[in-house]
Amino acid sequence: MVTRIPAAPNPSHPQVAVMATSGVHLRLVATAILCFLLAIFVQINAYGTFPTREVISKWAELFQERLLVDLDKFTGIKNLEKTYDDLRKAKLHKIDGHALVEKMSNNITQDLKKKLEALERLVTEAEKKVIGYKCDPNIKKSDVNFVKLKDFEDNDRRLVYSEKYKKGVNFSYSGVHIPVEIWEKSPKILNGLKWTSQLDEFFIENMKNDSDLMWQYFGSESGFMRSYPASQWIILPRKPNFPDLYDVRLQNWYVHASTSPKDMLILMDSSGSMHGQTMEIMKIAVKTLLTTLGENDFVNIISFNSTAKWISCFDTLVQANRRNKQILSKAIDDIEDGNMAKLSVGLEFAFKAFAQFRENRSESYAGSECNQVIMLFSDGGTEEAWEVLEKYNPDKTVRVFAYAIGPHPVPYATLKEIACSNRGNFTSIQAMGAVRTKIQDYVELLGRPLVLSNARNFEWTNFYLDPMGLGMMATVTLPVYNRTETANQTMVGVMKIDVSLQKMLDYEPSYEMGPASYSFGINPNGYVVFHPDLKTDFEFIDDPPHLDFLDVEIENPAKVDLRKAMIDSETSKRALTSLIKMPDGKHIVRHHMEYYYTPLESTSFS
Repeated sequence: MVTRIPAAPNPSHPQVAVMATSGVHLRLVATAILCFLLAIFVQINAYGTFPTREVISKWAELFQERLLVDLDKFTGIKNLEKTYDDLRKAKLHKIDGHALVEKMSNNITQDLKKKLEALERLVTEAEKKVIGYKCDPNIKKSDVNFVKLKDFEDNDRRLVYSEKYKKGVNFSYSGVHIPVEIWEKSPKILNGLKWTSQLDEFFIENMKNDSDLMWQYFGSESGFMRSYPASQWIILPRKPNFPDLYDVRLQNWYVHASTSPKDMLILMDSSGSMHGQTMEIMKIAVKTLLTTLGENDFVNIISFNSTAKWISCFDTLVQANRRNKQILSKAIDDIEDGNMAKLSVGLEFAFKAFAQFRENRSESYAGSECNQVIMLFSDGGTEEAWEVLEKYNPDKTVRVFAYAIGPHPVPYATLKEIACSNRGNFTSIQAMGAVRTKIQDYVELLGRPLVLSNARNFEWTNFYLDPMGLGMMATVTLPVYNRTETANQTMVGVMKIDVSLQKMLDYEPSYEMGPASYSFGINPNGYVVFHPDLKTDFEFIDDPPHLDFLDVEIENPAKVDLRKAMIDSETSKRALTSLIKMPDGKHIVRHHMEYYYTPLESTSFS
């Protein structure tokens, strides 16, 4: 977080001179009004007795006295004059930027501390409920009491409008969302709904302890999501007859909380056998896979048949931000089938790309430095690629996940064996309807090391535009583990709480900083968290708006070092001369500025 202030504040106060003569102005106004009224009076009484000079003078004094009393009463002009008179005795002091940024940081930290404590409380209680709950294999829907968010109607009497949430809500209980592909009567779903219903008392308790708390969520690994307070579900994007495609397991905040960062290469079989429906299923599957990646992941896509090549202009792994994923998604549409498939060619291309990426990492600071995975999409085949795997992946450092695509009977035993022998997983996607549920199978496997190590850290998303109309929001999450004795490296879900950006900005000491000063924040990737030039009047988008600090600010080489220092969580000050944009957004001026920055505790922001 940074507070930017002018290096030399302007000591002039022209307002004092203006306000010092305000009493004279009032008297002139009163005299003008009086003359106008007396002129009317004289005209009306032209045929009567004309008042004497003494009488008129008396009237003028009374009118002036009454007018000044009323003007002071309704404008408070005397109090304003007194305020400026007091300011004449004031002394100018240089703004202490370090004190301002520390004060703002401490206030935000104290407020966020209550949110994080509420989140930890939910996770602790959820894990206790998992231990104490005994699954019922014969459970029926009638045995479970739950309310689906999609069942609420417009002007539903069960919902009461809340100014805080800008919509109707019910604070008495939570509601659930179940994806369209999931059968809500399955024992796994019903058992999950039953034990998570016990979380309502803790949702309510959190709200009582912190009235500023926003939405609270639990996303289950089985696919349903519980949200408090209950409210009407909104299908996004808001288009006529658009289907509800929401699945909590495909959301960035869920995937990031349940897995570690990863470097991912996607291999797409573009041979002649991948024509028609099989090709379309694969394209949709890969696009869905891209949605599970976030800014902490790195990705690229390779198509292969008898040869292998990158599908886009990217010739190495790139950060999985919104812009890069859009470029890759558009490039997927241009893939055409043809020639024979040579799996060994595709795998060798991928392993060499990983080797080159690792070699260049020290210079570019790119890469997650965690998981490395190859996602292989093909309709199958009989070619074996063991020589390539033994040569480039002898220690199994790169995981290989294989997806058999299409409904036709093509042998896929080789794909399955490659995945299982390289610490991966094999999945078959035979139809369009199975894509969204099957594509996320890799998440559970990549999350097992977290469960085994009992690792649990607060994961923050960058700020995004809340689809419910509550402005810019950030999300903080924690995984919920299965701590029963029979647990086998499993995670039962992810707990989430929303944090309002406006609430954080309420702590900005803008009245102390001056007109040319402002505050801003960035995350560990250098993306802007909040900034006066970050526009938020866009429509709903799936991902946060990934805008780099260097792209938002007017270019200056010194700001590169400033950005790095903030990412490194330093507390310091930097002075530089830079062009700044004026409040009207149309003019820029050269100004000597001082940047004061410090990390925001309990978050990944600075």
